[in-house]
Formats: sequence, C-alpha cells, structure tokens
Amino acid sequence: MSERPAATPAPPAPQAPKPGFGQKLAQWVLGIALLITGVLGIMRSFNSYLFLPACDSDTASATLKSIFKSKDVELTKVTDFKTVTDASSEKTCQAAIETSDEQATIDYRIFWDGWTAKVMITDVQNK
Repeated sequence: MSERPAATPAPPAPQAPKPGFGQKLAQWVLGIALLITGVLGIMRSFNSYLFLPACDSDTASATLKSIFKSKDVELTKVTDFKTVTDASSEKTCQAAIETSDEQATIDYRIFWDGWTAKVMITDVQNK
C-alpha cells in the first residue's frame, strides 16, 4: 500500500489591518455629512408643500409667464417684485412686466388651493 502524503494545511489568509483612529473618524464625519445632506434634501422637497412661494420666487415668475403665454402674450421681463402682504395662507404681490411692445405693473396673489399653491393675477395697470 502506498501512503499518500498528508495534505499540508493552507496558510491562514492575511488579515486586514484594523482601521486606525483617523480612518474611524473620517468614516464618522462622512456618515454625519451624508445624513445632514439627506435631511436637508428631504426638507427642501417638502418645503413647497408647507410654505407658499415668495413673490419673487422662480415658481411665481414661471407661473406668471405661463399665464400670459396661455393668453398669447410673451413676457420678455418680469422684474421689480414687491410683497404687499404676507400671511401663511395668502401673499399679495406686485411686479413690473414687459412684452416686446408694452410695459405694465401687475398685482397678483399667491394662495393655497387645497395642497397646491396657486397664482392669480388680480390687476394689470399699463404704463
């Protein structure tokens, strides 16, 4: 009978060095920064559901332009935004508008319609 040589055990796999204090600190700082960024992102996305947009916000300006565009009037500028009243349920505002051949001042309000903020033009004064 022939004897087989005994199998030699495989050498143990080298173990990764334990992370030092600096690496642990960097991981904690990165984790906290990611957590703060996530919370701020969530708050920003819910902000539009909790607060009315400001009179000079991009949302209000884009909505005003779309209202005039639906009436076949292309606004070239919306400037000089002014908040007249500011309450949690409604804001009244003024702005100067320009088309290619006219200038005017508009009064408008931003208010809640259910859970949606709406913009309504209340008056237009030609200059």
